[in-house]
Amino acid sequence: MAAPTTSIMLNTSTPAPPSGQQNVAFQSDGDTPQQRVSAYMPVATSSLSGAMYPDGATCEVDGAGKLTVLGTTGSTNASEIQGIAVSATTPTTGQVLEYNGTEYVPTTPSITSSITAHFGTADPNGANTPASVQSASAGGGSVALSSSVTEGNLLVVVFSIDTYVPGRTCTDTLGTSYTQLENLSTPEELDVWAGIAPASGTNTVTISGSMNYRPAMTACEFSNATISVDQSITSSDHSSMAGPISVTTAAPNDLVLACVGSSSGGSATVSSGFTQLSDQEAAYNQNVTAVAYSVETSPASVSASFSLPSTGAWCMALIALKAISDPVSGTEGDLYFQTSSSPYTSYVLHSGAWQPFS
Repeated sequence: MAAPTTSIMLNTSTPAPPSGQQNVAFQSDGDTPQQRVSAYMPVATSSLSGAMYPDGATCEVDGAGKLTVLGTTGSTNASEIQGIAVSATTPTTGQVLEYNGTEYVPTTPSITSSITAHFGTADPNGANTPASVQSASAGGGSVALSSSVTEGNLLVVVFSIDTYVPGRTCTDTLGTSYTQLENLSTPEELDVWAGIAPASGTNTVTISGSMNYRPAMTACEFSNATISVDQSITSSDHSSMAGPISVTTAAPNDLVLACVGSSSGGSATVSSGFTQLSDQEAAYNQNVTAVAYSVETSPASVSASFSLPSTGAWCMALIALKAISDPVSGTEGDLYFQTSSSPYTSYVLHSGAWQPFS
């Protein structure tokens, strides 16, 4: 009897995509039972180097060639991303993968500062708008303000007289410390003092020195202004027009004071763009003190003049005083929402100033 032979019959049709084990059946003649062996069919794609062996446990590849890594073995580790090494350091909760210039490493994100949102009705840069509160005038060297003065407000005193007397001072019943902003001596004396009210209450202002030769004065109260001078310009002449002279404001909301003293007597009328507060003649006429003001919302060149009733000697001062700056405090990147406008005006704090943004 001839030795039995064993034949292996292979199906030549294209198999379905691999899933699990692929089996090859060995068939024998007669009653010899079939024998089976298991083999892994290699699957290679253009994006994979070599062969992958999908066994349904460590990895699998679908019909579109998508590779899925399975299980928790070391095969799930990625040692590179786009050819750049990944650190083997085990990350902790909350860390992120960050490239440090050499490799990707686990890093804890850090926030160096917090951002705070502020809300208010005022300009966050503190550009307060000065306003006239009250004024009073007299044909002499003393005048009382009719209403109670508010602590912290600016007090301005303007005095003129026909003949100059050196060394005059300005005092009041509140004890205000006055700074002499201008002291013109010819051809007319013109003095301008300013101080911040140290307390609230009634107030009478007095100028020292001889009051001969027809004095006249005005005392004014302003809110939201300081005694800090942006610029002060003076001029004097003998004519029927005082000025014009100009100052250049350097900060928003400067308070610009126009002051004149003239021996022409009568009325002194300020030019357009200003609000006139006083036009005070001396007790015996032939001398007049006039005060006017404007508030400049942005830096500008401001000009003023006074029309006089007749030709006479005059001295004039144009003084720009800074507004109170009371900015909202914050840190770089903070937000501010100005609720006095609708919709709100939005600002971000950048380089020490609140910048509008939308």
